[in-house]
Amino acid sequence: MKIVFVCPFPRNYRAGFLYPLVRFRRELEKRDISIRLACDLAGSFREETIIISSEWLQSKGIDESEFEATCELLGQLRKRCERLWFFDMTDGPGTIYSHVLPLVDRYLKAWVLRDSSMYKRQHYQSRVFTDFYHRHFGINDKEDMNYPPVPGKDIHKIRLAWNYSLYTFGRGLKIWDCLPLMLKTRIHSKFSFNENRAQDVTMRIGLKYELDTVRFHRQLAIDFVKGYGLSASKISKRKFFQEMQNSKVSISPFGWGEICLRDYESFISGTALVKPSIRHMVTFPNVFLENRTFAEYDWHGNNLKSTIDKLLSDGSWREMARIGQETYIKSVFGLEAQASFCDQIQEVFGI
Repeated sequence: MKIVFVCPFPRNYRAGFLYPLVRFRRELEKRDISIRLACDLAGSFREETIIISSEWLQSKGIDESEFEATCELLGQLRKRCERLWFFDMTDGPGTIYSHVLPLVDRYLKAWVLRDSSMYKRQHYQSRVFTDFYHRHFGINDKEDMNYPPVPGKDIHKIRLAWNYSLYTFGRGLKIWDCLPLMLKTRIHSKFSFNENRAQDVTMRIGLKYELDTVRFHRQLAIDFVKGYGLSASKISKRKFFQEMQNSKVSISPFGWGEICLRDYESFISGTALVKPSIRHMVTFPNVFLENRTFAEYDWHGNNLKSTIDKLLSDGSWREMARIGQETYIKSVFGLEAQASFCDQIQEVFGI
């Protein structure tokens, strides 16, 4: 199968979506999967399969309110290929570009709802957790970020693809985002696990979100951290990693989506990850194993203190941090990670 993946090369963590396609290209070619990366589509050459990314669509200045413009653009692409797929790189499993879904053959996402029938329901701000805070705490947003529910006939198009965790994170080096993608595939993170840590808990997050429902969720965690006499204010990336590597437990609340960079940075740093429950969704690679690689707390935040107190009092944070880091390494690096990713690609592409 020959595929053209159209995406302006991002200079941030979203490069992680492209990273494994470059890193594992030889193994993919052995499986008769040829993927060419392109920033844009020039000329009029006919392609077997075209995957357009949400990054590319946004670069065209087309948003969800412009259905006719989307129809025209994707209609032109459809004339050039046998299959037209869309890769949604946005955060969270619940948001679906309703102006795109009817026009493509497959809709790929890095994270999807475990129960696909939930896509037929209207969730407040198109996120399950913002819907929760709206209903249970009466939080209302000034901004409207609702997407229409997905028609039942189109749900089968939504497929789990892969997330950005296969990226080699730069540990706070400013030059990292400027390096060519090919060079990054030759550089791998170094991991070390150290049980001698002076700080019990760390969490560095911001509150600059347009949605009050998201801010409310994060404020719950900030208020808790203040109880430990700690600051949640952001610091430089280098200091952030130093603090993570000196902490026993890392709290990682939701942001725009349920999975955050901080989750993977916790695994890299060898700290025990504590985050809200994500049982309503699935992702790949899945390094989130409840009570093994991370400890979950409920969305009310009622058991956050007891969860962390247990990890610290009985020393179980050590085993959780160790298993979390080992699972992450196994899922992201080495031949097993390569085989797993290529197997996922074959399943997604139906080969």
